[in-house]
Amino acid sequence: MRNFLSLLTLIISLSSCATCAAPAPGVPFNLKVLGGNAISQNVLLRDNNTYFLGVSKPPYADGIYGDNPLVFSISTQNATEIIISPTAPHPGPISGRLALVENAPNDWVLSKAFPPVEGRPYWNIGKDSESAIVTTQGLGFAERDGRTVLVWSGRGRWVIIETHTGDGNGKSWDRWIVVWIRG
Repeated sequence: MRNFLSLLTLIISLSSCATCAAPAPGVPFNLKVLGGNAISQNVLLRDNNTYFLGVSKPPYADGIYGDNPLVFSISTQNATEIIISPTAPHPGPISGRLALVENAPNDWVLSKAFPPVEGRPYWNIGKDSESAIVTTQGLGFAERDGRTVLVWSGRGRWVIIETHTGDGNGKSWDRWIVVWIRG
């Protein structure tokens, strides 16, 4: 795995109580990075114009995406499914599920994902990623030191990895994506 920037914890920031248990289905909340470095510390994860969730260097991490609307909620149909809402000002009015996509053996990138539909029998997790392994199972919440944290079943740790990305229109930037390393 390339250039580990740091270990981190993903903390849930609830609108009513930062140390409460996991939100009830349909209740929105934010995922905030606790740890890392000056760029990632206390920054909200955002659903912007890339599939993999993470934080970006200013001006992309300066609050313009904000937390209004709150960016995550738990499905009212399935209490174990985390739904992502788009943040302002982009992308368009779409949402997806929080998923882990296998980036390499035992390394899973935190991503938004759109489930299979008729005519597309695979998860939509971005261009040229149709064959990737996608899981929405095993993500959940746990109480750690008085805080609610996002966990995945099994042993492992969250890390953030510096990447270079773009919007397809010639604009590019450095970004840090969130990865779960199993083991």
